[in-house]
Amino acid sequence: MALARRKPAEPVRIQLKKNDQVRVISGRDKGKSGRVLSVDSRTNKALVEHIAMVKRHTRPNPSKQIKEGKSAVGFAGTHVYFCLLPWSF
Repeated sequence: MALARRKPAEPVRIQLKKNDQVRVISGRDKGKSGRVLSVDSRTNKALVEHIAMVKRHTRPNPSKQIKEGKSAVGFAGTHVYFCLLPWSF
């Protein structure tokens, strides 16, 4: 039985732009505000400064010349529907 393929979602006009100040209205970072670093219109996600912080761990790997393990902190994408623009709050 073949699986039915989903149609791609229709593109939505995103009003967020780079360097906008936004506030998160839902999720674990609800109530926090930050500056938009980038917007991906294909996935409807925005990278917002100090929102949705994730930690990535690496272990030592001599074949890749990584002598010691590290933990890097970065930002995960936040859905644009969870961000309010300044004139909204």
